[in-house]
This record gives sequence, structure tokens and C-alpha cells, in this order.
Amino acid sequence: QRRLLRRKRRKSWQLRKTEWFDIETPVATLLGETDVVVANHHAYSDAMCDTYISQVKAQAYVIPVWDYYHPQPAPLSRMLSQSLYAGERSVFAAGMVDSNRSRLGEDGLKIKPAGHVVTRVYPGGEKFQIFVLNDRNEAYEILYKTGEIKSNI
Repeated sequence: QRRLLRRKRRKSWQLRKTEWFDIETPVATLLGETDVVVANHHAYSDAMCDTYISQVKAQAYVIPVWDYYHPQPAPLSRMLSQSLYAGERSVFAAGMVDSNRSRLGEDGLKIKPAGHVVTRVYPGGEKFQIFVLNDRNEAYEILYKTGEIKSNI
């Protein structure tokens, strides 16, 4: 009887673990379409599933990078995929180093310049703009900026 109880507990834990792993689907359902998304778990291999990306339909993704393994190729490919939803989108990676970009191949070249990413939402929320600032010194000069982007929401 004690062994059976352990098995039941283990199965219950496995079920909860499976439900936890796919937290992105219910979150995406709640969020709906969003203009700018900060990548889940640094766009590591366990994050940014197809369902999440196809439901949020972001125009821009921001990946907080602090490790050589951020982002992983598969999540980056999904963020850029036109098969999940049509339309232009940009990917920004704060803290990205050149060796990391080259590891990601062609998709790595599509990531905007690295730096401090700032999103400016204009009054009324109908448009926004994204800036990348040089975070290597205290002047924080602008390295890259988008034009004004019309909100999809």
C-alpha cells in the first residue's frame, strides 16, 4: 500500500509538471495580441512556443541576454517565423555579443544591434517607437531606432 501511494504521488507530480511546462498557452490566451513582448526565459529552448507566439502576434520581441546560450536557435526561429503569423516583426537582444549572434546563423543577423532597449509609447497608445541605446558608457547615445510603429491593438 505504501508503494502504491508513492506511485500516485509521483503521477500527480508528473501531471502538475506537465501543466506547468505549458504555462505559455494560458498566458497567451489572456494576453491576446500585443505590440511588444519580452521573451520568456531569455528565449531559451523551453520558451516561446508556437501557440504563444501565434497568439501574441508581437511586432517586436525583446530578449534579455546574459548568457552565451540566450537566445536559443529554435525560439528565435519561431519569433521570426512568417508561418505562425504574417507581418513584420523585429527582435532586439539586450546584452548580445557578436559570438552569440554568429552562433545563431542567418536568424542571428536579423537581431537588431545590442544595447539597452527602450520602448516609447506615444500619447493615446496608438503608436510606439523602439530605441537601442549604447550601454557601454554613460552617454547612452542612440545606436538604432525604429520609425514610429502603429499599434495593432
